[in-house]
Amino acid sequence: MSEPPRRGGPGDVRLAETLLVVDDEANVRALARDALVSLGYVVLETDDPQHALRLAKEQSIHLLVVSDYPGRRAGVAARPSA
Repeated sequence: MSEPPRRGGPGDVRLAETLLVVDDEANVRALARDALVSLGYVVLETDDPQHALRLAKEQSIHLLVVSDYPGRRAGVAARPSA
């Protein structure tokens, strides 16, 4: 479901911000992950909104990228409460 975080290449000056990608399509997650990692971000990923909630509670997430899950209300369910 999720892979260990990946960082950008050598010389990356960004403070490795953590992004969480939630999508039920593995190829969409892989595309997003590869693009974001190449820009120097730490990327967590999952295909399950409930797992996304657990990750958000355990990690400091700077940006959440969520797919539309018909009938599962992932956008609402995966939004951590303030």
